[in-house]
Amino acid sequence: MTKNVKQNSVSSVTKKQSKNKRNIRQATYIQALLSVKQISQTQLANELNVALKSVNNVIWGLRTSKRIQEYIAHRLDFPNWLELKLHARDLKAIDDLKKIRYGS
Repeated sequence: MTKNVKQNSVSSVTKKQSKNKRNIRQATYIQALLSVKQISQTQLANELNVALKSVNNVIWGLRTSKRIQEYIAHRLDFPNWLELKLHARDLKAIDDLKKIRYGS
């Protein structure tokens, strides 16, 4: 019984770590895109008439709000939030963004 419980807890920790890495990559990518387009999170919050923390939580994947997600995607010239998330996972897209930001 204890072996089974240990295995379940280890696998759930591994899943959480994997999700956290995806969220960090996603958030970093979205923040970089916002920076390139000179859009601040505060500006987004004001335009959406929501708290800054709400925008930040959505970007970091801590909360979901379809309205905030779709607005951010729209402002970053993506058709929807899913496309933005998929793009954030693409390592080539991240390298391209670094070249734009840092001129490498």
